[in-house]
This record gives sequence, C-alpha cells and structure tokens, in this order.
Amino acid sequence: MKEDKEHTLLHNLLYSCVDKVQRGNEQFVAEHSLGYIISGEAHFISNEGIKIFPAGTIGLLKRNQLVKSIKMPPPNGEFRAINIFFNQDILRSYSMEKEIPPKSKYLGNSYYIFKPDPFIKGFFDSVMPTLTSRIS
Repeated sequence: MKEDKEHTLLHNLLYSCVDKVQRGNEQFVAEHSLGYIISGEAHFISNEGIKIFPAGTIGLLKRNQLVKSIKMPPPNGEFRAINIFFNQDILRSYSMEKEIPPKSKYLGNSYYIFKPDPFIKGFFDSVMPTLTSRIS
C-alpha cells in the first residue's frame, strides 16, 4: 500500500486530497477507474481535448489512456476525490460469476459521466470514513 499526505491508496481505492492546485504529470491510466469528485474541480487533458469535471461528478474512465490531470481546490478549500480501479481480473471474474458474455471491444469515448445518482454517491460516502482514517 502506498501512502503520502496527498493520496491514500488502499488496494484498489484511491483517495486524493490537496489544498493547492496540483498539476499532474502525464499519467498512463492502466485500469478502468470509477471516480467521484467530492470538492473542487478536475481538469483532464487528453487526446480528446480538455474536460473540466466539477464537484459532484461521478464518471468512469476507460483503461489504457494517457491523461494529464490538474486538481483544482475551491477557494480556501481542498480538492477531494475517490477513485476505484477495476483491473482485468476483477472484471473477468465478475463477468464469469454473472454469466455476462464478452462483447466486441469498446471503441467509444474514453470517459463516461453518470447522471446524478444517490445510490452511487451513497456508496462513495460510505467508503470515506475508511479512507480518511488511514491518513489521520
């Protein structure tokens, strides 16, 4: 498990909390990621252009993407976000368990933004105490 004062990685969960603008280096996103921006904004720069995701955004990012992210805290606040990474073993196991047959390779956008959903938000809210207690 990797930990520092800005990020806590617990198995496949990543909690980010920064109080200054943090320019990320270009990063290769190796696994599918489901993310929730709790506060602040995330600016993603990719081959699809610049996308700005405000607080409250819940989205899915496709694996094998080269993305540069900028974490923007709100005035006098912190940028906070949670990401869940789904590796191929987890997805394959789930697919077999639920008897979901493979389909052709997905060729659409590299991200998908969910409509506001209280159940998904509730899930992210439920994991917050576990993640924040790791850095307290």
